[in-house]
Amino acid sequence: MPSIVVNFTHEAGIHCRPAAMLIQIAKNHNAKCTITAANGQAPLTDIFAVMSLAIEPGKVILDAEGPEAELALTALKAAFDSNFDDFS
Repeated sequence: MPSIVVNFTHEAGIHCRPAAMLIQIAKNHNAKCTITAANGQAPLTDIFAVMSLAIEPGKVILDAEGPEAELALTALKAAFDSNFDDFS
């Protein structure tokens, strides 16, 4: 299962809109994606699970499994790299 570590720097943390963005990206790919942070792990299919992690700035791990795993990780990383600018 491919995974990547990203440094998350958005000062507001992952609140509702960035969580929704991650889930939408994951759903657009044929892959099972998860996010892991200091508070645990959540599937990128459940906004409540992602938000319950209360992800603050720092490192997160993104995992994906399936035919489009690499594409999903690339798209998810792009969202983090842009620091969720669409949701400032």
